[in-house]
Amino acid sequence: MTATFVNNIGAGFIIAGIVAPGLSLLSDRPMLSDAAFLGAGVGCAVLGLALHSLGRSALRRIR
Repeated sequence: MTATFVNNIGAGFIIAGIVAPGLSLLSDRPMLSDAAFLGAGVGCAVLGLALHSLGRSALRRIR
């Protein structure tokens, strides 16, 4: 259950890092500059992948 929880949090970070800034860029007055959009997307993707790896390592310890 811990691995599933951590994996889902990681997926949420990946989605939030891509969707939220992307929707912001579609508005008339974007809240983020292009550099901030890229930084948020990459940062959330890296954090999400790290959490996914943490969940996988928790599953490996079960074996």
